[in-house]
Amino acid sequence: MIPRYEQPKITEIWSDARKVKLWQETEFAVLAARVFLGELPQETIYAIKEACRKNPIDLAWWKERETETGHDLEAFLDERRRFLSPNIRHYLHEKMTSYDTEEPAFARMLQESIEVVERFYDEIQTVLTDMVGRYRYTIMMARTHGQEAELQTFGKRCLTWRRDLQFDGVNLKNVKGGLKYSKLSGAIGNYGGIDPAIEKKTLEILGFEPFYGATQILPRVLSAPIAQALCQIVMTLDKFATTVRLG
Repeated sequence: MIPRYEQPKITEIWSDARKVKLWQETEFAVLAARVFLGELPQETIYAIKEACRKNPIDLAWWKERETETGHDLEAFLDERRRFLSPNIRHYLHEKMTSYDTEEPAFARMLQESIEVVERFYDEIQTVLTDMVGRYRYTIMMARTHGQEAELQTFGKRCLTWRRDLQFDGVNLKNVKGGLKYSKLSGAIGNYGGIDPAIEKKTLEILGFEPFYGATQILPRVLSAPIAQALCQIVMTLDKFATTVRLG
């Protein structure tokens, strides 16, 4: 994104700092699930979390390590494990594959981004509702087929815009359901490492449901409709801007 067009909150959500923080939270959730189900003693997760708390993630070290490993998540794990004692460091990411860590974090970033979009969406709806009433008697020339047509009011024009956005908002709400799922089912999705009970408890902690039928990754059929819904909102806003410019 060109810096001048960045939205600060969106930039923060998709920053490296936020991403690795969510990766760490996923790893902690797995450990918490293993403790809950009796696979690990409470002392183990406490020691790991305490060491990580005392030593925040060093982004520069992580990036440098990534140039050596060629793998962002492995570099992240190396950065975290360097602060853990030898008797506990192997518990971090044990029996997991990369996307077991990355998928829940990615879904959370999408959720947070949509929340930002929805706040702006609500603001635009409020503005348009006000304009519908304010300009209901403001006469303007309508256009069709690239030329002037009949008279209308600017309030009516705003009403049309608002209705378009209302349908876009319903569409976005409907497709958000795909973000309630995530996975920790291993490299090919057959639970070769993490037990389904661990997956279920971990995702419950993180606010998700297991997607049964995932491979190494979640099928993008879950997130593609979200991209389409957001694109439609952009197209609707572009229509508003083009109408104003041509008018």
